[in-house]
Amino acid sequence: MKLSGSREGRRGRAQLAVVVALCVVAMTLAVTAAGDPAAGVKFQQSGHFVYNSVLRRIMYVDGNGTARNPGIEFKAGGPGDQVVQTDRNGYVLSQGRVTAFDKSDLSVADPLPTPAGERPTAWEAAGIAYAVYSGSGRVLRFGERPLVTETASAVQSSIVTADGTLWIHQLDNGRLCRLGPEDSRFSCPVEVPAGHRGGMAALDDRTVFVDLTSHLLRSFDGTGASRATPLPGDRLPDDSIVITNDLDGRIVVVDQQRNQLHLIDPETLFGPGRGEHSLGLQLTPGRYTRGASTGQALALINERDNTLVTVGADGRTLRSSPIPGGQGKAGQVSLVRGDDKVYVDSPAGDQVMIVDDSGAVRTVGTSKDDPVPTPEPSRPVPSSRPTNQPDQPDPPGDGPDQPGDGPDRPTIGPDRPSGEPTERPSAEPGEGRTEEPAEPEVVRRTPKPTVAPPRQATRPGVPTGVTATAGTDAVRVDWGPANPNGASVTQYVLSWPGGQRTLPGSARTSTVTGLTSGTTYRFSVRAQNRVGQGPSATSKPAVPVNVAAAPTGLQLTAPGNGRLTANWQQPNLNGGSLVRYETSVQAVGSAVVQAETAGPWRFNGYWSVGAGDTHTREVGGTATFEFTGSRLQLFGVKDKHHGIATISVDGRSRSVDGYSPTRQEDTLLYTSTALPAGRHTVVVTMTSSANANREDDGAPAFSLDRAVVTADSSVIARTTPTQAASAYSGLIAGQRYRVSVLTVTRRADGSTLRGRSAVQEITAR
Repeated sequence: MKLSGSREGRRGRAQLAVVVALCVVAMTLAVTAAGDPAAGVKFQQSGHFVYNSVLRRIMYVDGNGTARNPGIEFKAGGPGDQVVQTDRNGYVLSQGRVTAFDKSDLSVADPLPTPAGERPTAWEAAGIAYAVYSGSGRVLRFGERPLVTETASAVQSSIVTADGTLWIHQLDNGRLCRLGPEDSRFSCPVEVPAGHRGGMAALDDRTVFVDLTSHLLRSFDGTGASRATPLPGDRLPDDSIVITNDLDGRIVVVDQQRNQLHLIDPETLFGPGRGEHSLGLQLTPGRYTRGASTGQALALINERDNTLVTVGADGRTLRSSPIPGGQGKAGQVSLVRGDDKVYVDSPAGDQVMIVDDSGAVRTVGTSKDDPVPTPEPSRPVPSSRPTNQPDQPDPPGDGPDQPGDGPDRPTIGPDRPSGEPTERPSAEPGEGRTEEPAEPEVVRRTPKPTVAPPRQATRPGVPTGVTATAGTDAVRVDWGPANPNGASVTQYVLSWPGGQRTLPGSARTSTVTGLTSGTTYRFSVRAQNRVGQGPSATSKPAVPVNVAAAPTGLQLTAPGNGRLTANWQQPNLNGGSLVRYETSVQAVGSAVVQAETAGPWRFNGYWSVGAGDTHTREVGGTATFEFTGSRLQLFGVKDKHHGIATISVDGRSRSVDGYSPTRQEDTLLYTSTALPAGRHTVVVTMTSSANANREDDGAPAFSLDRAVVTADSSVIARTTPTQAASAYSGLIAGQRYRVSVLTVTRRADGSTLRGRSAVQEITAR
């Protein structure tokens, strides 16, 4: 039981006051939009706000690349502060505090402490904005329905969909949770295996999770319905980057270890599409850590040489541009997607690089002296594209400590509101807690920044939980934050025998590549703030490995009767011993099977098989076809003397009328419902029934021309031979199949490794 006079009780009331104060400011500015004639209509915001820490002003850059001066004076900010906007308001997101400003009258509210001291991931969508504090699992929502809420654990990744819904992935429990624009708390309708790494991407109105650990592409919706299909190509490293929006309809994954780009067409999940994957596209050598897409062009940050690299929709690298002021500070660069453009802010915010759909880059200074009035908030054309601002590191410098660095302090914010906040427990265990305030009294404050008194800072503490996970010629190092001890952590220094790397203060993981297979490595991490470097923490030993190469000389043969054979040669095992080969067969695309083709079709009774128009007039005559797929379509001829047949798939029958007053060739006669994975049988049976308008020329006829089978995307055959050959049967003639072969080897310590894959396609006969 808490005593009202206890320290714990005082802290609880202080934290509650922070929540109330923050919601009051957000709701105060939201209330001002109530009388707007466009209220209720949500617009994608045009242009981009940036904080210029040199001028100490909030600047606006429009989509045409024009910086509007003189901006809004704001002296309480610092380098790396992000700015997000809703329909009428903007918010400066600093470490440990948030400051709201009105885009119409340019008034600035007092800064308020945030529910976490870290820098957030910021997102914008039509009429709404979010700040996600990944380490603490807390979330702020700005707009007409401001909210402060939290999740059950830390957030691994997040995205915003076109309708303004925020999705998050929690690594430790595998939950994918959503918060809609009108929701008061998170719900978690989807789960993936706990500990699986990957990333989410929004594709128009669809959402997918690229599960890098299990090499699967998972689609899901707000109801919890989900599907999964294997990713094409070789297995991707767990630290690969999943871009949060599509590039010309395709999912983008960046392999940091191999400097490769993978463009994945999701048609296997969402129906007909191009079905074209572009895998293993080589990027300029570098260290790619973040990226965003305009929809037609991709922008990537290369921290190795502090450049912005742009890539076209075909995966071809277009240009590489130096980031202004980015030398050694690329980790502090802000990458923002908005209004079909990507904005890249320099660390000081004094220059903005704008990437358009063509991949062209324009650099705009925000420190010009020519005074141009700051524009009134515009009402741009509605758009469905959300925007995001990825995590930013703590800025360097000698600025004052931020709220949340030490003991409880007085809350900075408006006067106490008239309404009391309501705390609502989550609907399910582990889905977080939400504080949603009652309607407060609107209080307008003068723009007078308040700064807490500084205290003596010392060197940072030891980074927590340093681990090293071995991979193929690489090791991934993970760690937790170090205690800043009164001054923000500006960078982490990662060291190992033969190398060292400096990372931004927001970094929590790094993958070291180019290591020697079989060699033991230990990795040390130390934090640095403005006072100096703190003590290091060292990982347990890790030994990188080298997997077997892809099998060579893969040859596929389709001798007929639904059979397939595969032969190959043993690859370089790279020091391991052969355990087995793993092979798989997967149907791709659609199969076209002519009715007159011998083998797949079985006919009972008289049918004119082999003629240009395969048909029967015999009542009770049947045509049977077995197939593997998710949908079946039958085509044939309709004519004035044709009758009625029944078509049955797996015992479910339907009558199909072949009558037409005029002859219609190549006509769709039948389409099945969606079929479950596995093998199916269709039977066409001629009946004595006919349409009343049929022209009598004897017994009714029924025609079959061809069957079109949509492939089941799941793997339909898998073997593990010990010889370099494999055979399959029961496949569909006319169907195209993808065959994959890899080698499993055993290391000296007894562990097994799956090697690289050889892949080829062939059409069965």
